[in-house]
Amino acid sequence: MNSAVNSTEANPKHYVRKAVYTMGDVARVCKVASRTASKWFDAGRLKGYRIPGSLDRRVPHANLVSFLKANGMPLLWIGDDDYRVLFVGMSDASIAMQHALLADVENVKFDNVCSAMKAAVYQVTFNPDLVVIDFHLGRTSAIELATQLKAQHQLGSPLILVGLCLEDEYQLDSLKADLFTEIFQLPCNPSTLAELIKTHAVRPVEDDKVPTPANHRVLNRKKHTGAAK
Repeated sequence: MNSAVNSTEANPKHYVRKAVYTMGDVARVCKVASRTASKWFDAGRLKGYRIPGSLDRRVPHANLVSFLKANGMPLLWIGDDDYRVLFVGMSDASIAMQHALLADVENVKFDNVCSAMKAAVYQVTFNPDLVVIDFHLGRTSAIELATQLKAQHQLGSPLILVGLCLEDEYQLDSLKADLFTEIFQLPCNPSTLAELIKTHAVRPVEDDKVPTPANHRVLNRKKHTGAAK
């Protein structure tokens, strides 16, 4: 019977691509010091607002995107609302099945590579939110890739790593605890994997939980869903 080795546990705090950003967030995206980001804000180059009753600055998502574009800075994952899924080492038939199962879901971009080396490059160019790693790559290669991807992941939502392990794999519990969000034994039910992708593709927006100035328009960011390309 095809089943997940471990069920996904509730994440105590679901960090996501934010509707508004702190100066620390802006600094990490732009790779500058927080004081530099604050100077941009105070000079009016970076548009945003202050939280009532404090000196804390906030920058809406759309304003940060505009600032990055205007100054020729890389958008990384922040430039659109697509949820990006990367398949690594999976067969063409398995990938086609995922595309078919998720064809009715909007705003998910898929890509796939056949090797761990190409996957590492894609993290820079494709910036995936979720990566499915098939252990047919080899146990050592799969674990090394997962470790590298997790260490190099950019600011934003946590990278979701899904391992597709061979039935004779061992220490699966420790692999999930240390690296993977979820692990499935092969052969894996395609529908089970598709449902997991759907679960993570629809993400809530993290609020500041503070009053919004009356003259500030809140960025209503639509939910992430997915579509086969």
